[in-house]
Amino acid sequence: MPFRGPNAELVSGLTVNVREQLGTTYCVGESGATGPTIPGKPYTHVAGKTFISFVSHEGVARRIVDTGSVDRGHNMLAFTEASLLLIRDVLAGEVKFEKLGETSAKI
Repeated sequence: MPFRGPNAELVSGLTVNVREQLGTTYCVGESGATGPTIPGKPYTHVAGKTFISFVSHEGVARRIVDTGSVDRGHNMLAFTEASLLLIRDVLAGEVKFEKLGETSAKI
């Protein structure tokens, strides 16, 4: 099956794999497009959208960010901030881990 771009399940799966390979307590993964938008086959990278996954042995926490912006610098900062906020929210108990295999992504 050809790669058509990142999605929440793909990013979570990769993050789980990296955490297991490294033997770490936590792992954070992020994939998306900071900009510019690149139209064309086989897929279109839409600037300003990313998928974030934070994983532990307890499960996965996810966040999808869509800034609506094509400004690469702005998006890089927004994606980094969203990743750090997800980590903070999980560690503070404000966001709960989902069991691996559950498909609902928390936005």
